[in-house]
Amino acid sequence: MLKSMTGFAETEVDVKSGCMHLVVRTLNGRYLEARVKLPSGLAAMEEKVLEEVKAFIQRGRVDVTVNWRQGGSSPRIDQRMLVEYVREWKQAVRQLDLATDLAPGDLMRLPGVLEMREGKQSGSLWRKIRPALRGVLAEVERMRKKEGAATAKDLRRRLARLGRLIAQVEKLERRAAKAKKGALSDKIEKLAGPDARLAAWDEVVRIVERMNIDEELQRTGAHLNYFAQCMRSGDPVGGKLDYIVQELLREVNTIGSKAEDSRVRRLVVEMKEELNRIREQVQNVE
Repeated sequence: MLKSMTGFAETEVDVKSGCMHLVVRTLNGRYLEARVKLPSGLAAMEEKVLEEVKAFIQRGRVDVTVNWRQGGSSPRIDQRMLVEYVREWKQAVRQLDLATDLAPGDLMRLPGVLEMREGKQSGSLWRKIRPALRGVLAEVERMRKKEGAATAKDLRRRLARLGRLIAQVEKLERRAAKAKKGALSDKIEKLAGPDARLAAWDEVVRIVERMNIDEELQRTGAHLNYFAQCMRSGDPVGGKLDYIVQELLREVNTIGSKAEDSRVRRLVVEMKEELNRIREQVQNVE
């Protein structure tokens, strides 16, 4: 089953001093890139949050944001930390001849100054946050799977169309090669002398070989089969699918460069259009 790399979910967790607002947002990316933003005083939870993320998501960018919203109780101000900040700031002002000063709002935003009452009991707070975080991640996964299922349906439709276009190309190219060989044969028979005819036949063989796309068609069919096989896998295959599409485009471009029939060239254009649409889709697949 394919999974999209985009998703969003949020929830709230009640704590003594208010509530924690959890938000998880995922976007497409080549590798797993998780970023965690926590309130002051909860930085120690970052590794635990990352472990939970990795248990659900294997590829893409993940942003986890936890905001504290004040409730009945007040947060605690670490006065020792605040005094240290102010002392260092005044010293910097004197040494660097700065004309500005810290406003109260600036002081409260400094790391470690404003802490929740539960800050000293991060273990008990984590026991509240962890199940909520897992629930949010599970909701993101449901969203990613739902979007992935829609993507898979669209990809199967496009793969089927590609298969039909390739079959048309194969049919037209066989006719074109046969007609080309027949036309050249007629000209050869009109040549005088066996040596001239033998040399001409060698040239016919070279021309027909240059026009031959059997190998390209065979590899294209193999790539399409492997693409479908990867889609049925339960593993993250977005990167693999993207690579297969690049190989398909390479084969289709070769077919187009060898084709002399205008109808085949038009079919090649259609195949490239489908492959570009497929590439756009798989770049958002985990």
